[in-house]
Amino acid sequence: MNQNDRVSEDENIQYLTSPRFLEDLAVIGAGLHNATTNRSNVSQKESLAHFLFFRTLSAVVTLLRLNPRSQYYLVPNGYPVMPDIYSIAMIVRSIMESYYTFYYFIIDPKSE
Repeated sequence: MNQNDRVSEDENIQYLTSPRFLEDLAVIGAGLHNATTNRSNVSQKESLAHFLFFRTLSAVVTLLRLNPRSQYYLVPNGYPVMPDIYSIAMIVRSIMESYYTFYYFIIDPKSE
């Protein structure tokens, strides 16, 4: 890697906090979801993981469509969507709940 090719720490932080980072993750996630759809002989755990991943991905795309700085911003009939803070909070809560459910059941299941 060339010294000129390196990304500065400030540029890295700017990217990670921008809508572009979330957009890139959503595109990668959609590709992963499409690649794993309609698989045969999957366990119940894999099926649950696939559902939770899709639920999280759907909420992220919805959040991007409500963000004016995103390339996926939704402008129906020429009128921009102006979401209120409560709508955004519910979408973020849905993302968090999906993540925690995914973690609890798939990544670190504990038998009781």
